Amino acid sequence: MTDDLARVAQVALDDRLLSVDPETCAATLAHVVTHALVRTLGPDDSESFDTERYLACGVRSETPEQADLDVLLVADYVCNRPQNVTPHQLWNKAAEMGLHDGAPEDFKGGFSDQPAWLQLSYSLFCRTCRLLFIEMGMQIREVEAARRAEAAALEHANRAALPLDGEGELYERMPGLMDRYGDEVTGNGARAGASGNNTANSAEQAVKPAKAISPAPAPAPDPDAVMSIGERPVKHQGKPGRGGARTRRADRT
Repeated sequence: MTDDLARVAQVALDDRLLSVDPETCAATLAHVVTHALVRTLGPDDSESFDTERYLACGVRSETPEQADLDVLLVADYVCNRPQNVTPHQLWNKAAEMGLHDGAPEDFKGGFSDQPAWLQLSYSLFCRTCRLLFIEMGMQIREVEAARRAEAAALEHANRAALPLDGEGELYERMPGLMDRYGDEVTGNGARAGASGNNTANSAEQAVKPAKAISPAPAPAPDPDAVMSIGERPVKHQGKPGRGGARTRRADRT
């Protein structure tokens, strides 16, 4: 029972993992952590400084969702580069995207000229966003591979368990299999039955004893038949006892 509950919980967790976008999730979590750092180490939130827009040096926007748009825009750069992004590279990219436009004089200059809390916030966002994106991507690929393997094993088991005689007991226990495999199994069963009958008939013919075949009678000799030279009897002329008839002297002409 405990194993079944753990299995159900794991399946539910995997479903939730597969339903999220790793890039968006990594960007959101990295923003939450970095915003907490800015609120702790940076200047207080005020009309002149928006702690949520730390990527834009605190410049406030008339659009409430602008901070979220900044994060997603920068996260796309951090997650999809082949190599890890350094805080200095992220600072230059944010400036290229126009996020630093209108920044106060305190934030002019390069990345090394910025306050320590701002440099630390850029570094934290880079590392957190990249790490979460990679880790979530690996987890998602593992879950997808495991589910493909499980589906293939179940498909193989279902095919191996299908009855060849068409009795349909398995179809009653697992509805839907007849619609999917019924014709194929029925055809296989019919072919198997026909093959079995042919094999049985062949075996029966093989075990029957062969009938004895009597030789045909030899033809009777014909007395009037013409004989060859070697077969015609010859009257011998000679002395008695030498195989020939002796003719009388009076018969000679």
